[in-house]
Amino acid sequence: MSRRYSDRIDVVVAERPRSDGSGPEPEPEPPRSFVWRGSRYRVAEVLSRWSEAEQWWRREAPQGGSANSSQFPDDAVVWRVTARTRRGATGVFELRNRPGFSRPGWFLIRAYD
Repeated sequence: MSRRYSDRIDVVVAERPRSDGSGPEPEPEPPRSFVWRGSRYRVAEVLSRWSEAEQWWRREAPQGGSANSSQFPDDAVVWRVTARTRRGATGVFELRNRPGFSRPGWFLIRAYD
């Protein structure tokens, strides 16, 4: 069973060197820890990662492609992780990073029982 949320969270990710523009942008780094409702959770394992586009049908197609043929740079990235608190409480969570949206930042969007 799971519950859906849209709670803004503070997330720590690994530092990655900046791209010099000579190649494709590196894959986003996974979250290492996050704070949700006053508790800090340390990510023990990344279970999955995927991209989500909101209202993709309203976007203009990139040059040389169709609107649904490639990932847009501002697509949200969702991470499904196993995380635990200092007290040992463990859970599975989905964390969404929305860098290019009107509400940018990290959100906890689902918690599994």
